Amino acid sequence: MRFGLLLPNAAGPARALDASALVSLGEAAERYGLDSVWASDRLVTPMRGEGGANAWREEVLEPISLLTGIAANTERIEVGTLDCVLPLRNPLFLAKAVSTLDCIAQGRLLFGVSQEATPGEFAALAVEDYYEPRAEVTDEWIAICREMWRESDDPSSFEGAYIRFGYIGAYPKPIRKPHPPIYVRDEGPSALARLAASGDGLILDAASDPAEAVARAREACESAARDFAAIDICAPLPLAPEQPAAAILEAASALGDAGVTHCLLTPGPALEPREVEGLLYSLAAARG
Repeated sequence: MRFGLLLPNAAGPARALDASALVSLGEAAERYGLDSVWASDRLVTPMRGEGGANAWREEVLEPISLLTGIAANTERIEVGTLDCVLPLRNPLFLAKAVSTLDCIAQGRLLFGVSQEATPGEFAALAVEDYYEPRAEVTDEWIAICREMWRESDDPSSFEGAYIRFGYIGAYPKPIRKPHPPIYVRDEGPSALARLAASGDGLILDAASDPAEAVARAREACESAARDFAAIDICAPLPLAPEQPAAAILEAASALGDAGVTHCLLTPGPALEPREVEGLLYSLAAARG
């Protein structure tokens, strides 16, 4: 079992985020022997109609930017986007930002992708036409990223349903070859098809039954003649204040029994970064 930390990079209107504290928490995750540190995505929060009262005041640090700061201050730990919502971003800018992060991280990036956001978020970012076909757009954006990351001295070209370009350069390429591993957020049949086609990892939803989700993913991969044993299965594990390390390890063991290979420790909003670091210290001592 690998262990990662999902950073609490989102906070409600009653609590301000401390970016430097989150970078320090990423450094602590490396110091205490964790394998990865992750950040979630939310570019905009619509003011009305979605997310509940005052949801628009939610503070969220953009994951690629935050992970860049952590990558620059660590040497070993992998950094991962939990659910980078691809259709909300220009794919050429996205490919460049991800490549830059992987260069700063010296090949330690895990690129977790998602297709889901609210209609209001799509509209606010002027990509409302991408909402209905968001699964197809996500697949095309991944194909564009792969083209931009292709190790070649030749220029890149692409002819898709939504984007077309020809003879452009995109350097430097990512450090990890052929490109950063792509982790798919488990968001239904289209996401499982994406995983089976070419994904490297699956990120389970906190509300899903791990054993059932793993079984669905296994079936999708086997139907596509993919080696399911090569897929890294990530699942969140909520952390509570002053939770004993033994209880964390027991819960992680249960996830392992369900087929999970990568446990993402997930602090609740009530936990301060210093409290999370205390839990990581206790867990490191218990793991030996």
